[in-house]
Amino acid sequence: MLIKNVVLVLSLAFLAALPAVAQESTKPEGRLFTSTLTSGDTLGKEYPRVSAVSLAPSTRDLGGRKGFELGEPSLPKDFDDSLASGALLPDAPPDTVSFVLGPTSLAESAEPYIPPILPCACGCGIFEVGNGSMLPQGQGGLLFFEWDYQSQNHNWSRHSKAPAEDNGDKLLWTSFFRFGLQYMFSERWGMQVDAPFAHRYFRRDDGTGTGTNQATEWTDWGDMRIKGLYTGFFKDMSLGVDFGLKLPTGNYTQDGADRDTELGTGSTDLLLGGFYRTPISPDHNLNAFFQVEGDFPLFTRDQYRPGFEVDASVGINYQGFSLGNVTIAPFGQVLLSGKTSDRGANSAQPVASGYQRVLLSPGIELMMHPFMIYADVEFPVWQNMRGDQLVAPALFKVVVAFSF
Repeated sequence: MLIKNVVLVLSLAFLAALPAVAQESTKPEGRLFTSTLTSGDTLGKEYPRVSAVSLAPSTRDLGGRKGFELGEPSLPKDFDDSLASGALLPDAPPDTVSFVLGPTSLAESAEPYIPPILPCACGCGIFEVGNGSMLPQGQGGLLFFEWDYQSQNHNWSRHSKAPAEDNGDKLLWTSFFRFGLQYMFSERWGMQVDAPFAHRYFRRDDGTGTGTNQATEWTDWGDMRIKGLYTGFFKDMSLGVDFGLKLPTGNYTQDGADRDTELGTGSTDLLLGGFYRTPISPDHNLNAFFQVEGDFPLFTRDQYRPGFEVDASVGINYQGFSLGNVTIAPFGQVLLSGKTSDRGANSAQPVASGYQRVLLSPGIELMMHPFMIYADVEFPVWQNMRGDQLVAPALFKVVVAFSF
């Protein structure tokens, strides 16, 4: 019992620290270069997003100090000089000019300039945690079908709602359909495989400046997950770990969608997670559970690397209610989710991915062996979004399972 209590304390400590797991600096992505320069000097290709930029004496009032403007001949016509412009630091020496050059995440690209990619993030990894009754409890199998839904229609930046006009993406709603099999070969070892299928609608500004939108709607497979399960730490299988791979089986080349709105990521990811559950009442009707899942991209393609993602849940359920042969179990959960920003030339530019979230989730489960139906709704109560991202006011989950 002592070991189990230690595990529970460590689990709760991890949950308390989770919002900072994916926290990134909120400072600008650019790097600052300070140098004494003369007219005709050039900035070489070692500086991100700038290729052989010539300097000319500035015509602006720089407080009596020397300054230089970026020359135009070697830059594309659509180059946004707000991302690489002469900017004199307040404490810079009189003969020094400072330049803030564009986001360093574009340094991976061989091209001197890449047009902005509109921001939007799915955040659907949160559906991978929750519902403690689906954690392994004995030898045998579990077939399940899961439906998840979210409609991302609010623009969010940092900790608050942001104006819709700040985000070119206007609406992203998705219905996920997940088919899965969990099978425990013994009380120690098992496996789980699931294949997601999804229907998605994506609407964004068409970029013409007329206020009109363009929409894309499609249905396709997502990325398959294959995991091994180990539950041999205790005889009651109350503590377990999982490990496996997310395979690039999903479509990541849909026309009209950005890389972060595709149903597949195109990457092969390492999956690591674990769970712990324990009764907290003498009759074992009131139970607590903890679950965490991590997704870490290993092999990527097409200049796009998804961010690392960690999702966790801590919750309780009560199994003391029944109606005839049906056990009715209410659930209460706190969900935590963190993801670092995507990287690469085909990620959102300017950077608009990566987040930390806390959600509250009431749910209910109906059990009549060998069938189980579970449903919950998840409400965000705290969100920290990097850049402008679409978020959903609520997320929905329904699971139907059959044990054998």
